[in-house]
Amino acid sequence: EFVSTWAVMMMRPEDIGFSAKGYDLPELQFNDVIVKTPTPEGILFGGLVVNATEFNASLRETESIRINKVAEIVESIGHEQIIIWAKQNQEAENIYKKLTSLGYDCRNVKGSDSTEAKEKNLLGFAHNEFQILISKTKIASFGMNFQNCHNQIFASVDFSFESTYQAIRRSWRFGQEEIVKVWLITTDRMINVLKTINEKEYQFK
Repeated sequence: EFVSTWAVMMMRPEDIGFSAKGYDLPELQFNDVIVKTPTPEGILFGGLVVNATEFNASLRETESIRINKVAEIVESIGHEQIIIWAKQNQEAENIYKKLTSLGYDCRNVKGSDSTEAKEKNLLGFAHNEFQILISKTKIASFGMNFQNCHNQIFASVDFSFESTYQAIRRSWRFGQEEIVKVWLITTDRMINVLKTINEKEYQFK
């Protein structure tokens, strides 16, 4: 509070009169996709609020229906490059199996891969060697430059604003020339997850 009485925050060169040409980021489009699921046994109404303890169990229970939605979105995008973020190893593997069975050229970069395999596939995606990269945010959401890709699908979203922010920044960064489109898939069993992310984003801004 004391610092704010005399300090100013500057975010861009133009804030102090300089040109920002070449450093303007393109538009960022969010598409919130809430998938309807069968109401669990013993529950009268849907629209459940899930806590951190129940989160992973809820992901497993809704995995199939979310993966089907991922495949629909991929089909709607067409032949452009896509990054798909998953939260669980099995989820990522099943997304890979689903999309390869549909004829898409994918790589699933896993924590158990060798360093050489990770490097080969992450750099291969950056060099347009295949269409779809599947990985977890804790593996590929820091330090990578994927301006070649402007489509991202979060097959599942958790409570971490930081990991979501960093993942999106792999594509939405200086050098990106296209509108960056992000699909955030949740279910009606996780109605508070997006709310939490949005609140954290507001606090960050």
